[in-house]
Amino acid sequence: KFAQQVARAAAEAPLAVWRVYLRQHVLDAAAPALPVPYVNANFDYRSRAIRGLEAPPPRAEQVIVRITGNFGSEPLAEGLGQLYVARAFSPEAKARAVAMTEDIKAALRARIEKLDWMSAPTKVRAIGKLDAMVLKIGFPDRWKTYEGLTIARDDYAGNWLRANAWEFQQRLADLSRPVDRTRWFTSPHLVNAFAGSLNEIVFPAAILQPPFFNAQADDAVNFGGIGAVIGHEITHHFDDRGRQYNEVGNLSEWWSAEDVARYKERAAQVAQQYSAYAPLPGQTINGQQTLGENISDLGGVKIAYDGLQRAHVRRAAEKIDGFTPEQRFFLSFATIWRSKIRNEALLDQLRTGSHSPARYRVLGPLANVPGFAQAFNCPVGAPMMRAPAEQISIW
Repeated sequence: KFAQQVARAAAEAPLAVWRVYLRQHVLDAAAPALPVPYVNANFDYRSRAIRGLEAPPPRAEQVIVRITGNFGSEPLAEGLGQLYVARAFSPEAKARAVAMTEDIKAALRARIEKLDWMSAPTKVRAIGKLDAMVLKIGFPDRWKTYEGLTIARDDYAGNWLRANAWEFQQRLADLSRPVDRTRWFTSPHLVNAFAGSLNEIVFPAAILQPPFFNAQADDAVNFGGIGAVIGHEITHHFDDRGRQYNEVGNLSEWWSAEDVARYKERAAQVAQQYSAYAPLPGQTINGQQTLGENISDLGGVKIAYDGLQRAHVRRAAEKIDGFTPEQRFFLSFATIWRSKIRNEALLDQLRTGSHSPARYRVLGPLANVPGFAQAFNCPVGAPMMRAPAEQISIW
């Protein structure tokens, strides 16, 4: 329907109206690189009014964000990422992160094999998809080059426009080429992680840093931090949307109808649980809107915890600073979600975001994890825990 409406508007709206509309969008997108009046107008609306920010970040930070984009996918982002990797990410750190990922994948494989709600044929396809999953850890094998792109020291907005035009031409050239499954669509200097559309998980070097990951830290801390994020991204390929794609990332119904029904029943319970949380008075989480992320948070922490047990078979662990490995796992998991947020930004997230607020990315999953209650000897009826009959387990 959206495409039909756009086609109708393209045919019926006067050209002058389209010119004004498109000019406004270009100015809005370019505003952070334009003279001060544009910068201020953009900040007052997009940052002050919508997110509650009171002052813009330093100019140097603004430029880095501008080069990077929201997801590290701006044309020049990878060049910045190459500089970052040379300074901040060692081959040893990459090797340990890859080993952790293999433990967590193995943990999910074991869980799939034991599922009591999934049929044997669908389990075979699920394990096949898991085995085919591509790992992109740290940085790409080949760095992007920028032949044909002109960058000038005194033309900030022009550089941005030329970079986007250059990238557009690169994409046009790709149309006649085979899919490059090794390509990265984000930059290594970005603190984020992704479940890519080609049945892949992507972990840029910048998230493989404390508090998420420390190559010198013990397994419990790392599995509770980046391990839970790795588990989250793996689970995305089996969440309410990801499960609809096959082992190479094509839209395909590879589940039996009975398995789909049983899955949706469990997913509906997750949505119901999260819809009961009210981060602001009278403002609750939309459990359906955030469902995929909540399923992945729940699955991620569970398979990361199982992955830690696999690591302990090879490397026995003891108490550190009075905390058991299991306690350190959950403390690390909670630590990665520490945050500060203004009420305006929180309200905007509740209305439009696909993620639950950070606090509930800890409270929501752990209420359904028996291992958490065991690690801290939580009594029956403890505020953070749900009754066993109410706990949900999908993966």
